[in-house]
Amino acid sequence: MSPDDNIFFRYKPILGNKLGEGGYEDIFEGICLENGLKVAVKFATKMDNMVYMTIPGHPKPIPSEVALHILANKGPSVGQIIQLLDWQEEAEYYIMVTECPSPYETMFDFLKCQGGNLNEGLAWHMMWQATLAAEMCCLRGVLHRNLKLENLLVSSDTPDVKLINSGCGDLLKDSAYKTFYGTDVPPKVY
Repeated sequence: MSPDDNIFFRYKPILGNKLGEGGYEDIFEGICLENGLKVAVKFATKMDNMVYMTIPGHPKPIPSEVALHILANKGPSVGQIIQLLDWQEEAEYYIMVTECPSPYETMFDFLKCQGGNLNEGLAWHMMWQATLAAEMCCLRGVLHRNLKLENLLVSSDTPDVKLINSGCGDLLKDSAYKTFYGTDVPPKVY
């Protein structure tokens, strides 16, 4: 397989450095082999009922999470939306490579370190960024559908916020949504 055909000729996941996990996915720290930059490499298991989408620029349907990331990143870069750098589909899973800002933590962990409280100015600034990310997704035709503390990364150095994980999202539509998608678990306690 040529370097143009295989994502592992461009990125190296560091399997011992797990950044996160979900029900059907594992995310590892990785390195871009071209320039040495840190990236996040997500391995998502393909389910029997997995949704595929056809979007402009792709001749065949692609996994919906990948399609939604591509659409959310289309146009000028938005600093509050995690950037999809590359992806590849395999028989049993697909791989997504995104930027891996550092140092960042989930908003849940950030709030926990703050004792569950933020001053009004910081809370306003962080919520403004989260709202901007969600609005930009909508303007680009994507409804995220899983805005929660664990899907917002916060810089440890600055109050910068990035929206991640479009796996529960959908194409934005004019009609009402009648099915629940997202994380159906009780909120965590700080």
